[in-house]
Amino acid sequence: MKPRYYPKTDLLDADLGTNLTYVWRGIFASLEVIKSGARKKIGNGENTLVWRDPWLPNTSNGYVGIHIYDQLRDVKVSSLMIDDGRNWDVEVIEDLLETRDCELIKQIPLSIYIFTDSWYWLLDDKGEFTVKSYYRALKGECADDCTRLWKKIWALKLPSKVAYLIWRLCRDCLPTNATLFMRYVNVEITCPWCHCSAKKVGLDKPVSCVEQETPKVVVERAFQQGSREHCLEMAMLC
Repeated sequence: MKPRYYPKTDLLDADLGTNLTYVWRGIFASLEVIKSGARKKIGNGENTLVWRDPWLPNTSNGYVGIHIYDQLRDVKVSSLMIDDGRNWDVEVIEDLLETRDCELIKQIPLSIYIFTDSWYWLLDDKGEFTVKSYYRALKGECADDCTRLWKKIWALKLPSKVAYLIWRLCRDCLPTNATLFMRYVNVEITCPWCHCSAKKVGLDKPVSCVEQETPKVVVERAFQQGSREHCLEMAMLC
């Protein structure tokens, strides 16, 4: 695949090109999400470029933000290290880079055991790329958000079946008319409160007449932002 679609670069820097196939179009369409979570794990710093590779541990932007001179374009991360790669050269880093980048670099631990740089997936606790973590990133979710939501539900000491029901509702796992409709099931989407045809917003997403939101959105927001008492009231309604 590399010789045909991106012979002179790597996958993350590849262009769509003109010699297109259905498979390559699909891979290329997924690259933006992959770029948001793909990071270089720093070992000896010899295989990572300071200004051209995503190596900062930040979900919104893994690249160093400022590029001073063209002569530094190909400088490697190893140039920012001292003591044979066991410590960061803080003086040089603070002299060259912005405050945001300096603080992120200082958070990266350097091992006493020298190993080569490698890729890891920032959006997974184990650093491994999985279809599940990619799907969450595609939907704009975060594994930490899901964990916090579940811990909050579990801390309410609800009956297991109630907690599981709320969790399934918040994760859009219940076979409601809205969920079935979005999965292209031929169902009649009517508002459960007024029994009128549900309105649609965004990507043909059906919503009820109550605040223009689905029950899933209302319940999830309540458990993420509400107090313990508010969450208990919502649980009793469910």
